[in-house]
Amino acid sequence: GDFLLYMKKKKNNVFGIEKSKIARERCLSKGLRVSSSLKGIKETRFQAITLWHVLEHLQDPSTRLSEYYQRLDKKGVLIIAVPNLKSHDAQYYKQHWAALDVPRHLWHFTPKGLIKLVEKKGFIIQKTFPLWLDVLYISFLSEKNLSKKLPFLRGILKGLYFHLLSLKTKKY
Repeated sequence: GDFLLYMKKKKNNVFGIEKSKIARERCLSKGLRVSSSLKGIKETRFQAITLWHVLEHLQDPSTRLSEYYQRLDKKGVLIIAVPNLKSHDAQYYKQHWAALDVPRHLWHFTPKGLIKLVEKKGFIIQKTFPLWLDVLYISFLSEKNLSKKLPFLRGILKGLYFHLLSLKTKKY
């Protein structure tokens, strides 16, 4: 609920979907409006729907994307952040890549696959960009997965290296 709280403080009218009862109760205690599903939210149209590391957790992302498309205003935007299966850190760490996060991550996306999926649902890609801190965090966790010494330092250094590579290749 931290993102919802931030957006609410910026005077936005916000709603959240949270499957976890414990997390939903925590959001409610902060004065946030949350539901366990999109059906529980009465508003029919939204200016923005954000999925910050959510899509990879959904049982049926294709159906959910169709529902989100129907609930957006004509000028509404869908913002998606997911781990990139083709990123430099994914290719380096392979099965130890922390963003695989099996079994919590039900799906893994490549940029091409994600774009194909959302365009099939009627969305138009306006912009793609990296979340630079993600590569640092995932590299740190991946180093921990490998039981390396000094995983934080190693993760930061490797994450910075992958970041520099992606400036040229766009594989972030």
